[in-house]
Amino acid sequence: MRSPYTDAVALEFSGPGRVTTGGGVWGGGFGLKGAAEGMIVASVLNALTTRTKIHTVIRYLAVNLEAFFFYSKATPDQLRVQLSKVLSFIGPLAPRSAGRDTISELERLAELHSAGVLSDEEFTTLTSKIISSL
Repeated sequence: MRSPYTDAVALEFSGPGRVTTGGGVWGGGFGLKGAAEGMIVASVLNALTTRTKIHTVIRYLAVNLEAFFFYSKATPDQLRVQLSKVLSFIGPLAPRSAGRDTISELERLAELHSAGVLSDEEFTTLTSKIISSL
């Protein structure tokens, strides 16, 4: 299903972020030598079994659509920073606020378009929407 960029209402990032599993092996033994050997073996086992994964949930909300996506390449905070330019255009364009600078809006749309974030169709739709509201 396709959802036009202009229908976007919210883009939210949540989830636990980095999740570490495994490890937790305790070492020990009898006497000083046994305790030292047990701790070394436990350290090696912990290093071999510990895994860190990233769990990020993305919620995309549009006028007639709500979708959830799982993403494992960046934590919620990292993804929010990476998509900060896109986030600035979601939601606020629908009801325009009175003091909003039209030229800066058009410049930001042009930046997103030249960066490949907006398609030609999305760029045309959004710029038309801004210009028609003047």
